[in-house]
Amino acid sequence: MFLALAVFLILFNWNWLRAPVERYVSEKTQREFRISSLDVKLGLTPTIILEGVKFANADWSAETKPMAQIGKLSFSVSLRDLWKKKLLVPRAAMSDAHFVFEKAKDDRKNWVLKEPDESREPGNILIGSVSVDNGTLRYVDHGEPFEVTINVSTFEPEVKDKVTDAAAQPAIANSPPATLSQAPTTKRLSRGLHARVMY
Repeated sequence: MFLALAVFLILFNWNWLRAPVERYVSEKTQREFRISSLDVKLGLTPTIILEGVKFANADWSAETKPMAQIGKLSFSVSLRDLWKKKLLVPRAAMSDAHFVFEKAKDDRKNWVLKEPDESREPGNILIGSVSVDNGTLRYVDHGEPFEVTINVSTFEPEVKDKVTDAAAQPAIANSPPATLSQAPTTKRLSRGLHARVMY
């Protein structure tokens, strides 16, 4: 029985679950969710690999671009924390990742992945560390109003091959966090990452 299960998992094509996952997320959030490829590396802390990720923006947003568009996303999941109704992601790695985060005047947040009428409550997804290669984050607060764009990418060759690997050890921060200024600036966020901040 155990051998048969092992063979089944080895031969299983995770892309068979791609359409059901797309439907579930789309129906749960009432926003279009699409992925071009799905794969899973099993283990005590499974790693999920998605390619061609596209997650639409909230219907109250005036933005024309999707909230998230990612070329490749790899993240590990803590199975133990699922029993606590929390999704703990010890590490996430992504490439060609572009985000538009918005906060509405009534405090709704477009990045809270819950049903629209619950989007004012705290999220239940916890992320330990994130690596990004060729990424941008645009944040818009419609209540302030305030807007900032951050471009993030790797620049140290020795960590380039690890930035898209969710199983790799996260880089250790060794410098002060980035701060805003009137002119575009470049700040070192952590070993192997830098950000260009503009507002």
